[in-house]
Amino acid sequence: MMAGAPGPLLLDACCVINLFGSKREAEILAALEQPVAVAAHVADDEALYVYSGPPDNIRQSKEPIRFDALIQQGLVTVASLAGEREPEMFVRLAAALDDGEAMTAAIAVERGWAIATDDGRAINYLAAHYPAVNIVTTPALLRRWVEARQPAAREVRDTLEAVRLRANFAIGPKHSLYAWWQSWLTREQS
Repeated sequence: MMAGAPGPLLLDACCVINLFGSKREAEILAALEQPVAVAAHVADDEALYVYSGPPDNIRQSKEPIRFDALIQQGLVTVASLAGEREPEMFVRLAAALDDGEAMTAAIAVERGWAIATDDGRAINYLAAHYPAVNIVTTPALLRRWVEARQPAAREVRDTLEAVRLRANFAIGPKHSLYAWWQSWLTREQS
């Protein structure tokens, strides 16, 4: 289990896209060693594809995101709003967040689950209004994979580069794992 992230981890659309962009989504999810879920709205309506064109024109083609294999392997479940409180929480959160973030947050808040998101607005809102919710980001998920699996430097670099290209993800210098991320991109091949 990820340090500080008790119980299940609920992936927001941006993290789903980043994990599928890595081309190692199953391996990364297995390395987390905790139950992982995605909100139904995110799975059905938001996390739909990653880019798959050639590196010089990556956006030329799109590859659909499919959860079937991950579900069959027991690496991901799909979570829907349940009971009376979760739909009510969703409505409240939808006033401040996009629907995918609001549904993810409603489930996580009501069930006491952690959230994986890279959406700055969602992170700030949740930290301010629901500080008990544990929030992790794509770089934290990838760092956990590296720590657990200890892949070769080339694998790590290729994975981070795939996330950048296929998911259009960039980590900013203010992120707490920026130096870690950059160190892998510049590390000698092994």
